Amino acid sequence: IAEAGRQSARDGGAFVASSAADAARTASFIHVFVRTDEEAREAVCGPQGVLAGASAGSYVLLNSTILPATTKSIAAEAARSGVRVLDAPMTSVPRQVHNGKGALLLGGSQDDVAAVQSYLRSFGCGSYHFGPLGAGNVAKLARNMVNAAERAVLFDALRMVGSQSADLALFLQMMTDEDQGSLISQWEKAIEIRGNEPSLKPGANLFTKDLPLAADYVRSIGMDAPIVQAAQQIAVLATSRK
Repeated sequence: IAEAGRQSARDGGAFVASSAADAARTASFIHVFVRTDEEAREAVCGPQGVLAGASAGSYVLLNSTILPATTKSIAAEAARSGVRVLDAPMTSVPRQVHNGKGALLLGGSQDDVAAVQSYLRSFGCGSYHFGPLGAGNVAKLARNMVNAAERAVLFDALRMVGSQSADLALFLQMMTDEDQGSLISQWEKAIEIRGNEPSLKPGANLFTKDLPLAADYVRSIGMDAPIVQAAQQIAVLATSRK
């Protein structure tokens, strides 16, 4: 806990509690924004945590990117005090949420989600209920995985381009000029969903010729390109599941 941050909150007109328990004492809805699984457990279940002050019937929304097992263990302990827990990780940073962007990815029972929906609407961002407790955690991890994979793919691609002393800035300019928008906005081109199971659409030559050629090239120059190799493995896996 940073005292400078607490003072900044005071200067902004916020009430600064002495502990998580103190903050939770009169609240019906309690948000837990921390970084790690361990911090989430401590903030809720620790000696001065939320459960030390929260009243039965209150709701704890775990807004961090954490494991579903952590959410379930916190929920089990909270249930002994009559406190309900939902996983509700956010898709954006607070500054973006303040500007009306971002969403809460919810996991929990239908009844619990229904009980918090009117409050969440006043919170100023959208919400998606993905399923039982922990489902929101998995959706957030998957979303972040897509973001990380995109960066990793671009990094590997630039290493490939640079292996022939090609101009990296020019390559990036070409990619920008030729960009057709996010794959997510046109996911039907790449993915088919049947019975809630995904399958990979092969594309004309993408997985049968072009990706293997890229793998052959990086092997020929002795370049370690884990993303290319992983993409090949995923293509094989997706094809074998059809």
